Amino acid sequence: MLYYFELTDYPRISRKYSVTRNTVWQITEQEHLLIFITEGYCQFTIGNETKIVEAGDIVYIPANQSYTRRSVDNTLCTMTYIHFTTLDQVSEESPANLSRHIESQKKHLDEAILRGDTTEIASRAIYVYLQTFFSAPDSEIVKESLHTLSSLSSKDHLMCPLQLSAILCNLLAHLSLMTINDITTNTNPLTAPEIPPKLRHAIAYITMHYSEPITLEDLSNHCCISKQQLIRYFNNAFHTTPLNYITNFKLSRAKELLFYHPDVSIKEIAAELGFDNQHYFSRVFMKKNGETPSQYRNRTVNFQQPELGMHQNK
Repeated sequence: MLYYFELTDYPRISRKYSVTRNTVWQITEQEHLLIFITEGYCQFTIGNETKIVEAGDIVYIPANQSYTRRSVDNTLCTMTYIHFTTLDQVSEESPANLSRHIESQKKHLDEAILRGDTTEIASRAIYVYLQTFFSAPDSEIVKESLHTLSSLSSKDHLMCPLQLSAILCNLLAHLSLMTINDITTNTNPLTAPEIPPKLRHAIAYITMHYSEPITLEDLSNHCCISKQQLIRYFNNAFHTTPLNYITNFKLSRAKELLFYHPDVSIKEIAAELGFDNQHYFSRVFMKKNGETPSQYRNRTVNFQQPELGMHQNK
């Protein structure tokens, strides 16, 4: 079975303990469970799914889901249980439906990255994708998370709950990535035009270095691609040149700074965006937007109407 939920708040660990059992246990918990098999093996039945798990495996059981654990050949099994809660509703999906959801989220993110829309990237929903059984993920993240959770749970101080939540978030992110990889590998995702990896690298570089002067040579060297091929990629994707894309990206950030930080001077904004000087920045802004940075700020922040003829050069 496969599940996903939107993470709108830190998950909270309510209990953590280890048990060694060879008995039958049937229960419905009101909290989510992550069960780490540390020694031996046993059998879990969750819904219509039954599987024998062994040392290294992980079992996820959503809240209010009944499950049965039983011994195999009367063998002892040692398990670490983590009970946690979230504020979000968990959805159960088939592999095909979950694949569609993952591809849809990936497509929206790719489009935002290509547009250079950092606001949308930062504000997009955070989803956790989990499967019922994880087969022995050989990961230092899992080992370190369990070790740290054990050391923190025995301490009593104000920051402990926050640290536990942060570690659990890291663990959920790791398991979610494993689920995504399994789903996208084993199902046929929606067909969508692929973004060339070199173009992804170029956009990522611009996003990280837009506060610096960026030349076409800088971009091509970073992406290990010729200038001509880079120009073709940008033309095919955006119908513009790389340098024009960089300028538009910088001006998009300029609008955010002008609106959200009205106390920051135009000179400071120009320097932050890697322009040579304030006057050059204002000329470029005027050419692209039909108004100066000051006029844009007055119009959007102070709600002043633009003067007649302001947009005639747009």
